[in-house]
Amino acid sequence: MGLPAAERMNLIRMKRLEAGLKNLQWKGRRWWARQSPELRAFKESILKEIREGNIHDPIKVMELIAEFNKKHQTRYDVRHFFSPEERIELSKLFQEMFLQRKTGEQHGRIAGLTPQERHALTI
Repeated sequence: MGLPAAERMNLIRMKRLEAGLKNLQWKGRRWWARQSPELRAFKESILKEIREGNIHDPIKVMELIAEFNKKHQTRYDVRHFFSPEERIELSKLFQEMFLQRKTGEQHGRIAGLTPQERHALTI
């Protein structure tokens, strides 16, 4: 006798998720190797500021990236700027910050957030 169907499906989903994350990690390392030293240093400074709690807003991160693009004449997007693992980490950090100031849930949305902030949570 095997597992119930729901548990079996959950196990299959978890294995797919783990395989997908391993693939993302490999792609992230590959991208990391191609980044310029200025980009790497700037990105590390942003990550450090977020971890220390000095930057609380994903929109601020996007503004910093826009300033970097303007200064260096590049067209990086958040997806190009951070590796997949870093984007997952950033999403978790920002979700924790926003959930701390959450006032309640409205129709499955986090209350008190602008649409841009909600979108930025899914970086």
